[in-house]
Amino acid sequence: MVNLRAGIRCLAACLIVLEVLLVAQRASAQAPTAGKSPAPAARRLPPPQNVALKPTADGVQLAATFYPSPLEKEQKDQAKEAVPVILLHQFKGSRADYENLAVELQKLNCAVLVPDLRGHGQSTKRVMSDGKEKTIDPALLNKQDFEAMVDVGNDLEVCKSFLMEKNNAKQLNIDKLCVVGAEMGAALAVNWADRDWKWPVLTTGKQGQDVKALVLLSPTWSFKGLAIAPAATNRDFTGKLSWLIVVGDQGTKEPGEAKRLKQALEHAVSVNAPAGSAKLDYREMKTSLQGTKLLSIGNLASEIAKFIDQQVGKSTHPWTDRKSPI
Repeated sequence: MVNLRAGIRCLAACLIVLEVLLVAQRASAQAPTAGKSPAPAARRLPPPQNVALKPTADGVQLAATFYPSPLEKEQKDQAKEAVPVILLHQFKGSRADYENLAVELQKLNCAVLVPDLRGHGQSTKRVMSDGKEKTIDPALLNKQDFEAMVDVGNDLEVCKSFLMEKNNAKQLNIDKLCVVGAEMGAALAVNWADRDWKWPVLTTGKQGQDVKALVLLSPTWSFKGLAIAPAATNRDFTGKLSWLIVVGDQGTKEPGEAKRLKQALEHAVSVNAPAGSAKLDYREMKTSLQGTKLLSIGNLASEIAKFIDQQVGKSTHPWTDRKSPI
């Protein structure tokens, strides 16, 4: 009996010692390590905003999603240096195709606008001159429709107008504008950027010449009649921008088309230019995927975001108020 009582007392003592050790271990794990700061909380990005852009000159109501720059909340005095980026989807695609890339750009403080282009997604209604509403069928879009997207007052100009308002509210720097386009979107991006650079500078200030970089996913020399040749061979335009071309190397015609564009650009843009200067970057991915589907491969989305940040985000284009003097 004496031995039993002694054993019980010994067991109780061991349990008490074990409990003390567990409490000390938990306290040690919760206490910050000497000389080290606690791990920073995960950065919270501003939520995306679904917006209705103002109607185009020919009556199309465009739907879009805007991803504000985190600088608006974190460093409001620096928000006006945020790089604005427009993402243009491919034929029969939609703004949803770019959700991953938009977030990667937002992580690097960009302000991102992703529209549904006419006839796509939620941008299928057009009010005609007689006031009647017409539904746009993407399958029936032709060369004239694609040209209309880059015309004055239409799809791309409406997108820029939205961003211009943000510029004048000191929420981004329109003079650091970048455009990403896939397939159809690539043809639109090249043609519209060329037009943007043809706007003359007035004594009252700039009208255009704001696009500083283009990222083209599976670009084609001509998309349903909308050719990029005139713009791509205009050295006064191409030499002013940084270019990133990405294509799947197992496509039937896409690699050849992308290489043709690369060769045209090499006459005006250096592949070895330093950060912040006009530069040509060409990448072939080992895949048969093309267009926005390329964004599902590896870390391409973050690499595109880094390219824009390196070539434009770190460039010196001072913010200016661009309110119309008229």
